Amino acid sequence: MYELTSLFWYKPIFLTELIIAEALFAVRLKRRSFFFLRLFGSLLINYSVAFAFPIVSYNAVWCSFMFICLFVTSVVTLKLRYAESWLNILFCAIAGYTAQHIAYETYDLIVAAANLSNGAGGIYGSDVGCVYAPFTGPVTEIIYLFDFIIIYWLAYVCFGMRVQKNEGLRLKSPLLTVLVALVVLIDIILSAIITYYADVNYDRVYTIMLCVFNILCCVLALFIQFELPLRKKLENDVYVLNRLRAQEERQYAVSRENIELINQKVHDLKHQIREIGSSGSVNSSTLKEMEEIISIYDSTVKTGNKAVDVILTEKSLLCNKADIKLTCVVDGKQFSFMSESDIYSLFGNILDNAIEAANCLEKDRRVIGVTAKRTHDFLTVNAHNYYDGNLVFADGLPVTTKKDKLYHGFGMKSVRMICEKYGGNLSVGCKDGIFTLKILFVISESEQLKEKV
Repeated sequence: MYELTSLFWYKPIFLTELIIAEALFAVRLKRRSFFFLRLFGSLLINYSVAFAFPIVSYNAVWCSFMFICLFVTSVVTLKLRYAESWLNILFCAIAGYTAQHIAYETYDLIVAAANLSNGAGGIYGSDVGCVYAPFTGPVTEIIYLFDFIIIYWLAYVCFGMRVQKNEGLRLKSPLLTVLVALVVLIDIILSAIITYYADVNYDRVYTIMLCVFNILCCVLALFIQFELPLRKKLENDVYVLNRLRAQEERQYAVSRENIELINQKVHDLKHQIREIGSSGSVNSSTLKEMEEIISIYDSTVKTGNKAVDVILTEKSLLCNKADIKLTCVVDGKQFSFMSESDIYSLFGNILDNAIEAANCLEKDRRVIGVTAKRTHDFLTVNAHNYYDGNLVFADGLPVTTKKDKLYHGFGMKSVRMICEKYGGNLSVGCKDGIFTLKILFVISESEQLKEKV
């Protein structure tokens, strides 16, 4: 039961591989207080269980049960170290076990393909009914080391780094987590069965094919675990964006009618005020005050494009009310290649974000600047504003700081979507408390011909 066989010594080896693999995915999770003290305690628990776990039988069933028990122990101790839900912990643990099994199978594949296994397969150990020892010499030891380093590095770069960048990958897919767990569990059990079968009926080609199959299954499991939830999240983002765009189109129609109505009424009022003034019914100071008040609503922006005029006029009124200085130098005629709804959405989202940031600042920093001009075959849009706090970027865009992320944080995504629709390039950045946005459009020959016509 506690004989010092190769399988006995493989238990701590396996546990070390598993703990390192799990750390690749859990390292960015929220740590509990006294983390390193908890880490020491969890390692002590894991290795105590590993050495204390008895080997009552040398067969696939017992070995599979033993590895599953060690895995469960590692999950529990992960929970002791990280302040995350059980689903998050299980997600990272399963991903780690999958990565460990890929490295394990890759090592077996290399050893079998290079014919270094001495006519046996597996990594559990050669004595007392088990399969061959993990290492048959310095060559296999070097292969083992580099194999696990490379596989773990690839697993971290391709999947592990996404745990922090895409929270939805680990939070909202319980069914996928269960599915992946079943795939990995079945693969591990079948691998153990074939490993012991190969101890008696070894076939090198058959072993190579089995390793390739197991690796593909585990890679597929990681793909399901990470890629499918990401695709689901992207589908949800597109759905929300489409709803917001439809809402913006309706808002543009209403805003356009309102601006035109305001302009007409203001124009009529000015004439009426002049008539009243000429009759001498009201003193000049009162007339001047009335004209100044009305002039606020007569701040129609004229850029040469109706959609640009509507959105800039609308936002200039909002800025005036919020005591924000908005400076716009926009050549609207250059946006003839875009639909009116896209123009309204583009400038609307840019200015909405800037106004929201400016509202939190003191008066002298409530400044927003927007310029749009064409230089040869290039149309550039630049916007800048002050901001407070720390901006966090994900996928090149600032992350919303609002708690309700379901319908917030889509403004910049909408801007990027419109840019990509017309072949443009969007870049954003922040430095010294100033947020900057730059868009570059290339004016195609067809658009240049439209302008000439």
